[in-house]
Amino acid sequence: MHLLVYVFCGIICISSLAMGYYIHNTYPALSALLYSMGIALGPITVLGIIYQYFLFQEIRTGAKEAFSEGMSKKLDELKKVTDFYSHLNDLGIIKVDSSRENAFNEVEGWLRAEDKEIFFVGTSLRGLIGVNDGSEKILEIIAEKVRTEVSLKFLLIHPVFAPLRERYEKKRRRPENSVAREILDVIHTLREMGVQSKNIKFFLGTPTCFGIKTSKYMLLNPYPYQEPSLRTFCITVSKETGNGEIYNAFEMNHFNDIWESTNVVDLEGFDEMSLQKIFNTDINKLLGDDLVIKGLPECLSK
Repeated sequence: MHLLVYVFCGIICISSLAMGYYIHNTYPALSALLYSMGIALGPITVLGIIYQYFLFQEIRTGAKEAFSEGMSKKLDELKKVTDFYSHLNDLGIIKVDSSRENAFNEVEGWLRAEDKEIFFVGTSLRGLIGVNDGSEKILEIIAEKVRTEVSLKFLLIHPVFAPLRERYEKKRRRPENSVAREILDVIHTLREMGVQSKNIKFFLGTPTCFGIKTSKYMLLNPYPYQEPSLRTFCITVSKETGNGEIYNAFEMNHFNDIWESTNVVDLEGFDEMSLQKIFNTDINKLLGDDLVIKGLPECLSK
C-alpha cells in the first residue's frame, strides 16, 4: 500500500516535469508551477521507495520486538498482581490498613449494619473506647446495639496480667495510665452504655491480637511487643468472600471457643465486691496449682 503511494507520487513527478517542459514556451507561469511540483515530489518518491525497501521492514520488526518484550513484561506483572489478589480473595482478605485508625471508617460502617453480634477482643479496649477520634462513634454504636438487643461481647485481658504487657512498651506508663486503670475505666464506660456484666470477660494471659468480629466481617490487629496495636497494621476479612478460611479459624480460636473456655474469668457484676474479685486477685490463686511455676521444669532440673 505504501509502495503504491510512492509510485503514484513518482508518476505525478515525471508527468509534471514533462508537461512543464512541453508548455514552457506557451505558458511559462504554468510551466514553472509544474516544474516546482515535480521537483517537490521527486525527493518524496525516491526517499519513500528507499524507506519501503530498505528500512520499513527493519523498523517494523524492531518496533514489534520492543512492543512484544514490553508487553510481555507488563502481562507477567499483571498476572502476578492478579494471582496475588486472587489468593487474598480466596482467604477472605478484603482490606489491609497501615493502622487501626485508618481502618475505622470502614469498620464503623459494618458495625452499624450488624444486627446479630459484635464481639470485641483486646487488652483494655481503651484505644477503641476513650482515646481516639472515633471513640464517640463507637460508644454511640454500642448504645444503639444495646437498645436493639444485638449481642455484645467484650473480652479483655485479666488485670493481673496487665504489668506483663506494660513493662515491654517503649513509652513507660504512669500509675494513673496503667492498663489495669484503663480496664476499670472501660468497665465503667460499658456499664453506662447499658452493657451487662455477663457480656464482659477477662482472658488469663497477655494479648496477642486485637479483634472485632461481626456475623460477616472481622478486623484483626496484631500486638507488637513494644507498641500499642492502635498504630500498627490490621486486616479486614470477610466470612462471605473466598473460602473464609481466616475468618473461620479466628472465629473459633480467638473469639467463640475462648469465650466459653476455662481460660477466662467472668465479671459477676458491677458492684465493688465483684470488681475487687477481679482486680485484687492473687495470680497464683487465679492460675491454680497446676499452672504456677514453682521451680525449674523436670526436664531442666536433671
